[in-house]
Amino acid sequence: MDLSNETQFQYQLIALKNQEMLVEPVILLMEYLNLSYTVEFCTETEWNTKHKAVTPFGMSPVLVEQDGKKIVRIKNICRYLACVWGADELWGKNSHENLQIDIIVDTIEDMRQDLAMYYYEPLPGVKEGLRDFVYKNFYYYINKLSDMAGAKSFLIDKLSWADIFFYGLYPLLNEMLGKDIVHSQWNQPFTTIFKNVHNLPSIKEYFIKNHHRHSALTSAAIY
Repeated sequence: MDLSNETQFQYQLIALKNQEMLVEPVILLMEYLNLSYTVEFCTETEWNTKHKAVTPFGMSPVLVEQDGKKIVRIKNICRYLACVWGADELWGKNSHENLQIDIIVDTIEDMRQDLAMYYYEPLPGVKEGLRDFVYKNFYYYINKLSDMAGAKSFLIDKLSWADIFFYGLYPLLNEMLGKDIVHSQWNQPFTTIFKNVHNLPSIKEYFIKNHHRHSALTSAAIY
């Protein structure tokens, strides 16, 4: 997508060092939209001393606009960027399709937060008790999303920011789950969506330049 006339608008993405995979959907969306941006990954100490007090709700990651306005939560950041820069390109054809995009992204976020609750639980006994509940919910939602997916995207006939969001977040979901859940025959719709997103010229170029990073198409190799 060529927005060369708009690339003077500068964004700064600030996140903790352990959130590199979490912010991938934001980075991929900015790459797709050809936006100018910088990324700062900071330590917990740096976050607490430099950024926390001046960030809405003290939350990381945060996207800072050139006028100083700040947006937090990856879902909100991606939605905002899609509204401002990709209204025609990344949204549906009507209000119902736009609502469907929001529902899909909310569901993906619910899946991520459930997995994070399990993945980061420090007490082995509590973690084991969460496992069956979290995995059952995850597979329930992943099957529902699979049923909703179209031939090449979540919407029937066009790309949306929900596709890029899921593609970008998938390696993190894989890591927290400990296994690949898309590259199998019963999840063929997701494989097609991922290939469609990966082959977008700007995103393909991003992974060529950042070959050390795992995309949704290569993350299965980890497991």
